[in-house]
Amino acid sequence: MQTRVSKEKITGIEFFPGKEGFQPSGKVHIEVQLDFTTKRKKGICTEPYSLPGGFEEAQSYFHLPTPFVAEVEWVDVAGGKRKILAFKPVQPVQQQKPAA
Repeated sequence: MQTRVSKEKITGIEFFPGKEGFQPSGKVHIEVQLDFTTKRKKGICTEPYSLPGGFEEAQSYFHLPTPFVAEVEWVDVAGGKRKILAFKPVQPVQQQKPAA
């Protein structure tokens, strides 16, 4: 299993503590560039990725201002998808001030 580490822009965090038969979960939303190779997509969007520590890990990051940059360790899984193995917040993204 080959992994890689990259810095990613985290735009959001969500968690669900679980109840009544539903499993607890925790996710981060990561900014991604749309694949322009088909010439039918262009721009930037966000994709949700489950955190390895689930609900507890997501809840522990909830106090951080978004967006922020995190070091993410990825592994490729079946079907061309990728999965987070490790996640470490690094720094907040500097917000641009509006022009006067």
